[in-house]
Amino acid sequence: MSVTHHVVFDCDGTLLNMEQRGVPFEGIPELLHRLTQLEVELYIWTARDRASLMRYLQEKNLLRFFKEIRTSGEAAPKPYPEALQSMLKGIDPTMCAMIGDSWADMKGAKAFGCHAIGALWDKNASRENLEEFGADVLVSTPSECYDALLRIFQG
Repeated sequence: MSVTHHVVFDCDGTLLNMEQRGVPFEGIPELLHRLTQLEVELYIWTARDRASLMRYLQEKNLLRFFKEIRTSGEAAPKPYPEALQSMLKGIDPTMCAMIGDSWADMKGAKAFGCHAIGALWDKNASRENLEEFGADVLVSTPSECYDALLRIFQG
């Protein structure tokens, strides 16, 4: 099966719980594994600096899941879609989804033209902000996120 879908994750508040010293949120490792089993390519777009991101991903054995990463200072900041455009160059945005917990994640996804999934598993995520800035769907758990991605990619 060839890769046809692409999923971009925010880091803090989506992949990693920074209130728990960067521990992956419950269900995140399983979500990443399930997506790679479907041959979905995974990416990270974060406002975090590259050095600390790489340290967290290596410590938590998550780096292996991601094809490409864009961090703070490597492109225009969120919500500008420049980082998404450079990572996903030549890929139809409708074949992509952005998963994040902030208004900037949603606004950036919409500016790029991809699906926007609002992640509510971090206690600081605001349902109202995610909806206001264009979330196509809101999910409360990584398992719900997987199901939402399947629905989106199956049309």
